[in-house]
Amino acid sequence: MSHKIVFNNKVVYDHTMATLYNISNENEKVLLTTPANHCLHIITNNRPEITSQRVLFADVWENHGAPINSNTFYQNISIIRRAFKQLGLVDDVIVTVPRRGVRIASSIDISVHSPVVEGLTDSMEVINEDGTELDGKRHAAPAQDIILGDLQREVPLASSLQDKGPIGVLGSQNYPVSSVAKFFSSAKKINFNFMILLSFFATVALSAQIFDSYFYSKSRFYDYQSAFYLDKCDVFSQVTNDAELRGGVEDMVKVNAISCHEPKRIYYSTFPGLPRVSLIVCDGDIIRPGTYCSSYYQSILS
Repeated sequence: MSHKIVFNNKVVYDHTMATLYNISNENEKVLLTTPANHCLHIITNNRPEITSQRVLFADVWENHGAPINSNTFYQNISIIRRAFKQLGLVDDVIVTVPRRGVRIASSIDISVHSPVVEGLTDSMEVINEDGTELDGKRHAAPAQDIILGDLQREVPLASSLQDKGPIGVLGSQNYPVSSVAKFFSSAKKINFNFMILLSFFATVALSAQIFDSYFYSKSRFYDYQSAFYLDKCDVFSQVTNDAELRGGVEDMVKVNAISCHEPKRIYYSTFPGLPRVSLIVCDGDIIRPGTYCSSYYQSILS
């Protein structure tokens, strides 16, 4: 499967970058968490078959040494569904089959994403060897072709001139090429090819770094700052009230029995317009690929 596919000709999914975006607005991307990205990739690859919860547990979490439960699993499926709806695809992309697993909805059409280069077809004309286009219109042969043709007819081949005898000094003698000259000529070619190859890899490395920085800055967690440590857990948030933040985090850590005996990152997040907060517990930077996270939610009572 191509690393870019389109759902219902509206939302593009790029597995390698873990992003979703509307096909008509590539600048606004939704960045998926690593588990959500892997889940969507596996479910899409298995379409139209059902992917069991057991398979996703093993491939996405357990094989990488990460703990998993049904609550965390369905939170990641919910993340995927919300991302599609946010980008304008209101139909449910992933449907749950009771007691069997999940699959791509039968109403969803999936195709390979093939970007079109604008203006390319307008600048191309297919012309036959006799100077006519495929639609039958006659075109004059290019002036360069005429000139080259005349020169080929007027200038005799070097071999035929040599057959007629020596012409001047150069025609009467054959000078052997020095082996030293051959060596330096080959060395120049090797150095030139090496420089081209080196420039290519340097360009690729620089481009990868630029793209990585770009998508890093697009995440909603980009502005989160380290607020305080809870044992070995580094707590990140946008909340400025340290006392309120510490109390809320400590309560949720106790209620959900979250262990902070090993280094972890905890992201305290609120939902505008919704009466709830969440803790996202990760084994590293939530934005970086390869990070595994678990989510915990708590309602805020008025």
